[in-house]
Amino acid sequence: MLLVPVAILLEGVKFSPSYLQSAVSYVILQMVSPVTHSVGNCVKRVVVIIASVIFFQTLVSPIDSLGTTMALTGVFLHSKAKQLKPKPKAAS
Repeated sequence: MLLVPVAILLEGVKFSPSYLQSAVSYVILQMVSPVTHSVGNCVKRVVVIIASVIFFQTLVSPIDSLGTTMALTGVFLHSKAKQLKPKPKAAS
């Protein structure tokens, strides 16, 4: 909120999508751990890639498929590892 006047001064009333994406990213980063934020960012990229392949009907090379599979597998393993991790006990 402190930077809104500066942003208006530098960019005018037209905010660029990259400014809004950065602002939302910082808000989310304050709510979740950095690893969770990174995984979410990875998932976002995979979703964008898959959506663009479907929308534009682009042929996908085997290396592209491998990369997407690796990203999805990493996200799945991260979520499973987080579920298995014991929660710290509260101080008595």
